[in-house]
Amino acid sequence: EEVHRGVNPSLDILAVVPTQYVKNVSLHTAALENIERFAPGVPIVSPIRQRPAVYAEAHASGVPIPAYESNDKQVRDARDEVNLVTEELLELIGRNASVS
Repeated sequence: EEVHRGVNPSLDILAVVPTQYVKNVSLHTAALENIERFAPGVPIVSPIRQRPAVYAEAHASGVPIPAYESNDKQVRDARDEVNLVTEELLELIGRNASVS
């Protein structure tokens, strides 16, 4: 509401993308459960978990997570999460595209 009133009345919010999520941290779980209260009616896509080492490695290599080549399980999991969120966002805008 504040953004609509004060910054850009024509701005629409497509979705909330929770990031830096750690599922076994109770504060993160509670925050995820409360997002709907702060953004009623706005879709919430799958959270992207916190993986500092994976993101730092990809950044140092100069590539985004989906293009980062590694057989490490953490990297594969991060790539799967980013691809899932991408597919969810594409679906929300009416695009059917697989990112795998």
